[in-house]
Amino acid sequence: MPWNVDNAVATLQTNARASSAGYCARYVRDAIGAGGIALQRTRDAKDYGTSLVAAGFTRYDAMPEGGYKKGDVAVMQGLASSPAGHMQMFDGSVWISDFKQNGFWAGPGYRTHKPAFKIYRHP
Repeated sequence: MPWNVDNAVATLQTNARASSAGYCARYVRDAIGAGGIALQRTRDAKDYGTSLVAAGFTRYDAMPEGGYKKGDVAVMQGLASSPAGHMQMFDGSVWISDFKQNGFWAGPGYRTHKPAFKIYRHP
């Protein structure tokens, strides 16, 4: 089954909660699955990069030229307060993980510390 970014994004939008439940990787992984790509599970959100690349996503070390596109996935390293890291997907307008975020950074700790991240895009 080929990648269907519209199904992935629609699933993520439908399942998004009002606030974080701490299941960012699960929600994004499930949305990617609804789009037709099964990811190998990892323990922590910060470790999903290898699984995304193995599934055909291209890794970018910064914002891709031309900006973010619908279906882009960001994988962030952890913080002292959130060692598992964070995973989110861009729906074309906003970033969503297990909730609709107010920007690229998922919360105050991420906005303050701005941990390392990579962007993954399926061709």
